[in-house]
Amino acid sequence: MEKAPSVLAPIDENNVLVGIGNEIQKFELSSRNFTPLFKEHEQTVNCLIKLTSGLYASGSQDKTIRIWDINSAECKGTLSGHSSMIWALCECPNDSLLSVSDDKTANLWNMKYFSCISTLQKEKSELSACCAISGGRVATGGGSNSVKIFNV
Repeated sequence: MEKAPSVLAPIDENNVLVGIGNEIQKFELSSRNFTPLFKEHEQTVNCLIKLTSGLYASGSQDKTIRIWDINSAECKGTLSGHSSMIWALCECPNDSLLSVSDDKTANLWNMKYFSCISTLQKEKSELSACCAISGGRVATGGGSNSVKIFNV
């Protein structure tokens, strides 16, 4: 049985980037064809976002975040630091990225140097959602049944 797409991110009006298992593929809307692009993740891709730079970021069950350039078909960097799977990503101000993980942390990453700036949050249960909000803030949520707001 083939694996089903688990996450999607827009490329343009004709194409969508799709996470299928540990692969990232391009799906052309008009032909309905898949084109394999990347297979560097060792486990399932859980989240996929388009960054304002035109690059893409994916988070995986393999505990890594990878930064992709789909035009050159290159992995531009790997962010490592979580001790469990990554559930969600969001782009933040000042060229940074936020990730939340089953390891109960929210990490803020510097996208220029592909390094962890800080761990914003340590919870008693896993974190599964995050988003950027106005005013240079981010929100996180998860198994603790709460939403927390941070300045970044």
